[in-house]
Amino acid sequence: KPVTEIEYIESSGGQYIDTGLVASGRKFEFEFSLVSQTGYVFGSQLVDASGSGFTLVVNGGSWFIYIGSSYKSAVLSNNVRYHVECENGRQVLYNVSTPETLLINGTLTASFSSNTVYLFNSHANAGAKTGSSIKLYYCKIYNNNVLERDFIPVVRDAKGYLYDKV
Repeated sequence: KPVTEIEYIESSGGQYIDTGLVASGRKFEFEFSLVSQTGYVFGSQLVDASGSGFTLVVNGGSWFIYIGSSYKSAVLSNNVRYHVECENGRQVLYNVSTPETLLINGTLTASFSSNTVYLFNSHANAGAKTGSSIKLYYCKIYNNNVLERDFIPVVRDAKGYLYDKV
């Protein structure tokens, strides 16, 4: 059956998508907007403690990109579209309508978890953490600058999901 590309896929916080890929050596690029100010947008963690691994998470109204146990933070608003690029040594986050204004411009480095990266949540040793309620517009994953995943939101039979164009 054919699929129809849609603008975004929205999570309620109870779902996640396993990318099947670990973070090491990869760049993650995606755009999202917050529906509510809770949970993990994406990530992979070595342990179950907040802030370990490779994650984008909300904590007390501020958003944090964690690389290892170090982080860069910014305050984000609901219903605003944000662009994220995250890899070892480079983290960028900005409002899509004002890309010249970087909310996060980091150079954090660390070793990464062997857990695969989840979208809409974070993959810790004990499984999924606290999911986020977001709209995801796309997600691209590169391995050494080669596009490895190109997720776009689609609908088929009235069900939304991410389709990998690669």
